[in-house]
Amino acid sequence: MSRLSARELTLAYEDRTVVRELDLAIPDGRVTVIVGPNACGKSTTLRALGRLLKPKGGAVLLDGTSLAKLPTKRIAQQIGLLPQTPVAPEAITVADLVSRGRQPHQSWWQQWSEADERAVTEAMERTDVASLAERPVDELSGGQRQRVWIAMALAQETELLLLDEPTTYLDIAHQVEVLDLVRQLNHDRGRTVVVVLH
Repeated sequence: MSRLSARELTLAYEDRTVVRELDLAIPDGRVTVIVGPNACGKSTTLRALGRLLKPKGGAVLLDGTSLAKLPTKRIAQQIGLLPQTPVAPEAITVADLVSRGRQPHQSWWQQWSEADERAVTEAMERTDVASLAERPVDELSGGQRQRVWIAMALAQETELLLLDEPTTYLDIAHQVEVLDLVRQLNHDRGRTVVVVLH
């Protein structure tokens, strides 16, 4: 079974088709790595799987239903996406940014819960950014910033996690740590992870 799939997916930017009639089934509970040369459509496909890019043709399906028919909040509760070059609000702290991963689980009347606090704390610890919690994100190195974004995606606690080049800006030691973390998320928690690597 595949919770996340694509059927005859065609993706384009204006008149330039990047992906044509792709059929894809992401294996549940596995790590799937998408590799290929520059400009072959890896990141574009990942953006469509996370509903950041509307297909020109075909559909992306979550549990058999087109993403186009699902409410944004439901998708955000099921699919976490770390884009290639995320942008943080100016002067936001690490803890505040990571806590934004909990937004899909919030409503306007709901108070911050122990589960929210636990998810944020655990995500920061797993990505080795807990000691940076009170620092502004814009003062961090590229590698530290990347680990903070990964922590935010982990705090979202989705069953499906899409990571677009998560090792970008990281030194070799942290690249290995991030890829090991991806493996642990899959092994220990059964998360389905799709990773685009360059």
